[in-house]
Order: sequence, then structure tokens, then C-alpha cells
Amino acid sequence: MWSLFSLIVKLSKNKRLKIIIPNKTFQVLIETLLSLWFNNYEEKVIFVPIETLHWINSIDTLWKHAKNIQTFAYIFEEWNEVIYYSWDLNDVGVTTSYINSIPKDKDITIFHEVTWNELFKSHHCWYRDIESVLLWYRVYLYHCNHVTKPTDCKLPCVAELPDLLINQK
Repeated sequence: MWSLFSLIVKLSKNKRLKIIIPNKTFQVLIETLLSLWFNNYEEKVIFVPIETLHWINSIDTLWKHAKNIQTFAYIFEEWNEVIYYSWDLNDVGVTTSYINSIPKDKDITIFHEVTWNELFKSHHCWYRDIESVLLWYRVYLYHCNHVTKPTDCKLPCVAELPDLLINQK
């Protein structure tokens, strides 16, 4: 949530930030958090219902990160290309279920959160679990310290690929 706060502070000086909302319940949760940070959050953000955007979909992953924590995986689809973004997730089965449900002729890219620390496996996907089922797809790992990446990890981290990083200027 701090990244949302930082993004709003940075971008809302000139315009309102659009926040794509998967459902009304999640919007209320976000509004509650924003009201703690900003007196006038309504002037800083615009909520866009996901169903108004035909190229974006979501998968409800409630409890798939931590108890009582609402998260969603997001799917961006256009023409023959699918980009799957796992968000915080401790169950790679959610990803494989979705990936296995789409036509095999689609060009699939997966951005998957990961951990290499066994202490965090209850909240994040273990890299070996991801590799065991997604190695043959184009997968980029994130939400990790690429410097401490295990030598046996075969998948690339977003942080290792400058072309995938947003310019931080």
C-alpha cells in the first residue's frame, strides 16, 4: 500500500490517478485507506471499474496471500497476447489454473511474485514451485531481491532486465 501512497503523492500534483477496481468491496477498502492518508483523496484519484475495460480482467485471490488480505491477479489481453500479473500470491495453482484455461495459441507472458526465503512460503510463491509448472512459459519474477537469487533459479527477475523497468526519473 505504501507504493500506492507514493504513486498518488507523485502523480496527483498534475492530474488524478486512475485506480482500476475489480469490485465495489475492494473500492471501499481502498477508499478507507486513502481517507487515512489524504483529507481530499477524491481530488487525487478516479476509480475505474474493471468491467469497463474490456482488455483487463482479474482473479479474486482472497486469502491466497495472507489471512483476511484481499488480493487479485490481473490479466491484460489484447489480440493474441496475454499478460498475467499474479500480485501477492502464495499458490502457483491459481496461476496454472488460469493459464491452462486459455487457448494454447495465445502469446503468454507471466509476471509472478516469488520468494526464495523458505520462511515466507506461507505468503509468497516458492521459486521452485513456479519453475516446476511454468518453466516453459515466458515468466519474469518480481517482489524479490534479485541480488540474493539462488543460483539454481532458472527464471529471470524483472530487476535483472532493464527493458522491463519503468524509468524512475
